Amino acid sequence: MHLGKFTVTPSVLYGSGTWEDGDLYAFFGKPSVPSLWLLGLSLDYKGLITHTLGFYSLNTDLNIIDNNEEPLFTSNPDAGLLYYKAILKNKTAHYSGLFGWFYATADLNGELNTSNQPYFLFPYLFYRQSANIKAQALFAGFSTMQNIGIFRFNIDLGALHFFHDRGSIDTHYRRKNLFGGDEHIASNPVNIKGSGLGFLVIDASIPELPITDKLLFTIGLQKIFALPWSNNNLFEPNNLNSGVAPSLVKSILLSGLSIYGVLRY
Repeated sequence: MHLGKFTVTPSVLYGSGTWEDGDLYAFFGKPSVPSLWLLGLSLDYKGLITHTLGFYSLNTDLNIIDNNEEPLFTSNPDAGLLYYKAILKNKTAHYSGLFGWFYATADLNGELNTSNQPYFLFPYLFYRQSANIKAQALFAGFSTMQNIGIFRFNIDLGALHFFHDRGSIDTHYRRKNLFGGDEHIASNPVNIKGSGLGFLVIDASIPELPITDKLLFTIGLQKIFALPWSNNNLFEPNNLNSGVAPSLVKSILLSGLSIYGVLRY
């Protein structure tokens, strides 16, 4: 819907899904998605700079049921996203900035026992799992695209930081085997507050070389740099000993490097 220079775009997505027996291979169970809702609304203002304000909400049920349609594990994730984005374009370059807030809540409850999981369960007599989590995060990003000669350069820089979380993971199982058994009960708090991830993606490509009149080919080189942080002081200088530091440097230099090619008709 257009209102002068403003464009309002609502979106609604509904879905559901079922799978046949054995889709998880030897596991006596299968995924089930009774419902999935995605609701969104964006407001765009088109001028020299395009401004976008958007909100999206996801609500769904993601369950595991056995081949007799009995529930094994049930969950109900709920998530939301609020963001602002600005885009500036010209003939040779593209710039964009993004800032937003994300929240998610989820619960997981279920049990495997000899009645609902007849053969995959061994060596456990039963296995119970419950978990709940609530988290909020802020994120920001900047992206630029430059055409220089036949080359196209893309640079994406961003960060995600969790500033609120609450939850726990509870586990209870009894194990039995030929040499005796044991029982385990544990409750572990979820603690991701203060954690986050920064990333830098550098992409250089030769865009759309003509192979035929209708077939185009693109080849490029991409490198991803990622730096996580948390409250456990993993990256403090005292912890970068002779064993950890070389491994960290090697991981930063070698991981996330890829060469790709794309054919487009």
